[in-house]
Amino acid sequence: MVAVKKIFRLDARIPAWLPGVLTLLLLLPGITRPFWDRDEAEYAAIARDMEQEGHFFKPELFGRPYAEKPPLAIALTAISFRWLGESELAGRLPHVLLFSGSTVVLFLIGRRLFDPRRAFLAAMMLPTSLLGILCGRLILTDSALLFFSLVAVFFLLDVLARRHEVRAACLAGAALGLGILTKGPVAALVPGLFAIGHSLGSRRTDRGARRGLLLAAAVAVAISTPWFLFQSFETHGESIRSFWLRENLERFLHPLEGHGGRIVYYVPVLLLGFFPWSGLLAGIVDRRSLARDPVGWGLWAWGGGLLLFFSLSATKLPSYLLPALPAFALLIARALDSPDSAVSRTSRWSTACVGAALLLAAVIVVSRLDTPASVLKVLWPLAAATLPFLALPLFPTRPGLSVRMLLLALGGAAVLSLSLPPILDGARCWARLGRRARIERLAPEEVGTVQMPEPALRYYVGTRLTETWRSREEMIRLAIASPDRSLLACLTATDALAAARDRRVHLRILGRGFNLVEDGPRETIALCRLSAHRADLPERSSLQRLPDLVGSSVARSLFRSSACSSSFARISSISRREVMSRSPKNRTISP
Repeated sequence: MVAVKKIFRLDARIPAWLPGVLTLLLLLPGITRPFWDRDEAEYAAIARDMEQEGHFFKPELFGRPYAEKPPLAIALTAISFRWLGESELAGRLPHVLLFSGSTVVLFLIGRRLFDPRRAFLAAMMLPTSLLGILCGRLILTDSALLFFSLVAVFFLLDVLARRHEVRAACLAGAALGLGILTKGPVAALVPGLFAIGHSLGSRRTDRGARRGLLLAAAVAVAISTPWFLFQSFETHGESIRSFWLRENLERFLHPLEGHGGRIVYYVPVLLLGFFPWSGLLAGIVDRRSLARDPVGWGLWAWGGGLLLFFSLSATKLPSYLLPALPAFALLIARALDSPDSAVSRTSRWSTACVGAALLLAAVIVVSRLDTPASVLKVLWPLAAATLPFLALPLFPTRPGLSVRMLLLALGGAAVLSLSLPPILDGARCWARLGRRARIERLAPEEVGTVQMPEPALRYYVGTRLTETWRSREEMIRLAIASPDRSLLACLTATDALAAARDRRVHLRILGRGFNLVEDGPRETIALCRLSAHRADLPERSSLQRLPDLVGSSVARSLFRSSACSSSFARISSISRREVMSRSPKNRTISP
């Protein structure tokens, strides 16, 4: 407590590396856990192919050209694979370092705008927010985009103030160009909106600053354009259709992959994702913050412009709002410790209300889902991280709210970082099933799913023979026609039951897991081996083959845990004796 108070003294000397080290310590727990979702596994698979082929700027996904994202963030993962070996730790480490570096750059921006005390507080808001804890350790393009965007803003401050404008413009343009190579033209939003707001707030932009901005834009175009031209030539124009039209224009106009939402989608995302700091947003709107000021207008254009842009976009994901959080953090730090007691009281009550809403929403969501008991444990660390903020209104109204908030936020972030990864592992199954399939798979066997394209399964199986079948009938026919007359399939409970009742194949359950936090059906997924019956064995009716499935303890647990089909409840309630009594007595049931 004393050390924190020393940091918050006006004359304190805070090293720039301190926010980065604290962020790194918060993000390292859980970094070795299996990859979370489609994007993580997909980027890891592309990075593996990059590393094996040695083409770090020619992305391919399972042998096919990948033109949906620029290559820079994935290439960093591929380089890490080459240096450290292929693992979850090596894959995530570059992105954790970039996110930690973002807090360092944010501290430098805040120190230039305000003072070290407010700069440190703004920098620590990023990794202690709920969105930062969840996204900071993942293999996504957002960490690299955030880092390069903040670097561009840092050097734009020199350009707009006409300090070392040529060098600063070149460095800002280089950062912007690398950001475009990370996620495309959306990287220009943060520095562009900040520059526009800063220029409007200063009433006029002199000729030198305009030349610097044009120079930065030219450098960014010079750095990013060659790769896009090369990729368009290599893919025979497919990258133009896939990236520029589908991933940018169509993603803005139409919801893709089921990621849509109302225009107010990002209001709760901001309040809950920026918790515990979102309650302090009530104190940033006052007469001083709305006055004509270059820095204030630049920050408002940055944060508010991103919020408006992504609200108008048809495709919505919570991580899209991550680059807006530094702007709101700087606005909060700028207005923090207001002498107005009413502002402080409003901020404390707002923080308590947001924390209560977050905890209540978690309880409602978990209670409505048919989840394993291990997943219910997520409520305990969430409660431990939020309940202390519910007591903020009980604190006396006096200066020093920032110190108490930072201590509570660091404690809550540490609890979530240590507790959430092992708990959430029980709510995702594709990595587990993929590893099991890799062990169980015979050499010629195919592995796949029915209408569930899952990059995580492909990545952990470690083969390009992972397929996505259009129907159960197609899957069964392939099992019969395959060289070994068998295949491995990850099936929902409904598909597993239907395949078990088919007289052409025999189904054996090898493993199972619950799918909750990833895309796809939110239910139990079973890894099954489908084997064609031998011609010399008598063919059994579906009624005779039901005991093999219902009598299995693994299958019974699969049926009980599935909530998607009422037929499971009826079939699993039939005892083995009842089924056997219905079967013909003169037929021999093969083992």
